[in-house]
Amino acid sequence: QREYPDAAGRLFPLLDSISPDRQAVIDQLNTNMDEYPPAAFSLHTARTRPMEEARRRNEWIIGRLRLSRMVFNKRMDKALVFYEFKCGDLCGRKELLQLENKGKGWRITRSMSFAVY
Repeated sequence: QREYPDAAGRLFPLLDSISPDRQAVIDQLNTNMDEYPPAAFSLHTARTRPMEEARRRNEWIIGRLRLSRMVFNKRMDKALVFYEFKCGDLCGRKELLQLENKGKGWRITRSMSFAVY
């Protein structure tokens, strides 16, 4: 926190919006989401498939997406998810997203970039 006061000042409110136990939130965000297959996700600009299936079909692969487990607050109306998208050694990004559900579905309400390659 002393080395990166601005980052801590942006990160801590995101973690605190989920739970006062910041370490528990971080631990969950450090766990890969592996309960849902790629077919369970829909993107507006791409299709998701397991890498092995895309290679077998000889499809063009633009990158690899890794999602953390979603961490919810007690009311289940806010969540955090961390993702990493790699499209090459010097291509990609890492970001923490805060989502909220105000009765009309989940929407990204805040984000914090950790890296852009």
